[in-house]
Amino acid sequence: MARKLPKWEAQLWSYLATGNGMHCPLLNCCTSKLRKEYCADTNREKLNLLIASDGQFNPDNFDRLKLCGVGVMPYVERLAEQQLRRANIAGIPVPTDLIQLVGEGHPIEVRQLDLRACCAATWFLQDGWVIQITNAASPYSSRFALFHEAFHIIAHNRCQFPVFNKRGANQGSFNELLADYFAICILMPKKHVREKWAEVSDVKKMADTFEVPKSIMWLRLREMGLID
Repeated sequence: MARKLPKWEAQLWSYLATGNGMHCPLLNCCTSKLRKEYCADTNREKLNLLIASDGQFNPDNFDRLKLCGVGVMPYVERLAEQQLRRANIAGIPVPTDLIQLVGEGHPIEVRQLDLRACCAATWFLQDGWVIQITNAASPYSSRFALFHEAFHIIAHNRCQFPVFNKRGANQGSFNELLADYFAICILMPKKHVREKWAEVSDVKKMADTFEVPKSIMWLRLREMGLID
């Protein structure tokens, strides 16, 4: 018997099921967009460039760039927090072993390969999952890609979505941005980010502490209003 989903999670999957994957399912009724505030959907290509920069980026090229704090995003953050609680993760950096939890009973094998068409991909083979990650990525980017793919596995398991288009196949897909945001939230929980930032106040040191690319750390700090 399938477990009953909490109301917020059922709402998340309902939003994604009614959308086309290319754009935010709330795009036409988003209060933030109606107030002409920042919209992640209409800026997703620029967000993709930042996220794919592997830490080599110039903040001046991404002036005013941030993630949307309303709509679907808060539900994705709650999903990440749910996974951390289920695994009793209370410290940083978040261990990659957590990835096994999202398989819902099916083992997950991670393979580093010489991928050319994309940075990462996920497949379900017989009775288990295989996550393929390019061996050209840095260790921090590999961690990020791993949890990006974890979001796809959770979505597939819980709402019977097929695994979404992989990174590189469709850079404009909003669902890919949601997978990125899940990775951001699970690797950089807000509580720990606030606490550590109060200690170090240095983006590079923060990135090394959380073991994420500098560009991703910068984006999280900016989203939380800790840097301008």
